[in-house]
This record gives sequence, structure tokens and C-alpha cells, in this order.
Amino acid sequence: MKNQVSKAVATLGFALFAMSTNAQQAGGGQDEGGKKMDTAKATKLTDGEVKDVDAKAGHVTLKHGTIENMNMGPMTMTFAVKEKSALSGLTKGSKVKFAVENMDNVPTVTTLIPQK
Repeated sequence: MKNQVSKAVATLGFALFAMSTNAQQAGGGQDEGGKKMDTAKATKLTDGEVKDVDAKAGHVTLKHGTIENMNMGPMTMTFAVKEKSALSGLTKGSKVKFAVENMDNVPTVTTLIPQK
């Protein structure tokens, strides 16, 4: 029994360490100097194509490539948008570069840049 508890504690500790490391690599941690990193600058932009826009609800549906910081493969998905104003001028078929962050456990577009 004691051995099982020790294994469970070790496994939990490793899981927490891995989650902490992943959060820091995704831009949610600190740099070597202990300063808080700017998440928007640390997040790589992903190419996407607008499939639908719901400006009133603040949502955009994007067909996208891999979103590295979210460990998300290519797919089509509807995202919340941090700033509804970023949706102005977007239409179905628009090409964009965008970044997604986990805000209150909701994948949210934090950067949205229309492409020409």
C-alpha cells in the first residue's frame, strides 16, 4: 500500500511539473531573468481561412493549420475572439494569420491579422 501511494505521489508530481513546463514554453511563464513574458509575442501566428464570422456573438470559424501553443492539429473550428472589433472587414474566404490563447478555459483568438 505504501509503495502504491509513493508511486501515485511521484506520478502526480511529474504531471504537475510537465504541465508547468508546457505553460512556460507556451508563453505563460517567466524568462531566465524572472520577468513575466509577453504571451502575445511568444505565441507563433498560425495561417487560417475564414469560414464564417458572427460579429454579434464575437466568434469566427477558421480552417487552420497546426496551433503549436495549443497542441492542436489542423482542423476547422469556431473560436471566441478577444476583441470583436478584430472581426470587422472579415468575410468568408478571407486569409488571416492569428494567435489563440486559452482564456478561462476557452480557446480565444487574441491576435487576428487579415492577409492580402
